[in-house]
Amino acid sequence: FPPLRAESGDLAYVGRGAPEGTAEALSAACPGLRVWGPTRAATVLESEKTFVKDFLEVHSIPNPPHKTFGCPSLMSAYISSLPKETRVAIYATGGRRCLSPSRPVAEMTETVLRDLMGGGGDEAAPCIVETCPAGPVLVLLALCDGRTVLPLPPVAVTEEKEEEKGEAKEEAKEERKGKEDGGAPHLSVHCPAHTVASAMQQEIGWMLVQTVDKMAKRGSPYVGILSAKVM
Repeated sequence: FPPLRAESGDLAYVGRGAPEGTAEALSAACPGLRVWGPTRAATVLESEKTFVKDFLEVHSIPNPPHKTFGCPSLMSAYISSLPKETRVAIYATGGRRCLSPSRPVAEMTETVLRDLMGGGGDEAAPCIVETCPAGPVLVLLALCDGRTVLPLPPVAVTEEKEEEKGEAKEEAKEERKGKEDGGAPHLSVHCPAHTVASAMQQEIGWMLVQTVDKMAKRGSPYVGILSAKVM
């Protein structure tokens, strides 16, 4: 890190995507500064998808079904075997980078998958395939201090389609060759999500509490904004 110093203020928030170790570096360089953000040991919840999946499974915390593949043809065969209404998201195993957001299985051809996995033959970079049903996505953010969790109002995200007309429709079809959705997706976001049952909110809150509790018990308490997504 370059030399750090606090110009003004008494609180620094370390946002998602900041280099690992930023919280420690700020605390060491500015002793009087209160730093709110994950330590290097706790950033695995943000930066390592493989760790997150293993962590949730070990502690019996619900998470979407998933499989890891290092071969495009095997991954293509698996995705093709899923029900047509299923949607899949693909992540890199060496981080939490989303290679492809939630998309219908019909769009995930072997050619597309090879491109996502770095091209080449079957010795491609491994990826995690996460499956989820079609429908709205519920996102819940929570403020964490390493011990307690303060959930924020839930957010409902729904993918909608906008039908084009006339020439615009024909041009859009050309741009979407190989796709079967027939319309450009748009996201509709609602907060607070009044349609979400309180029981579901409580269940998601429980998942976040369990995650923070287990992280603290492993010696890497999570401080910052934690998110949970339910499909």
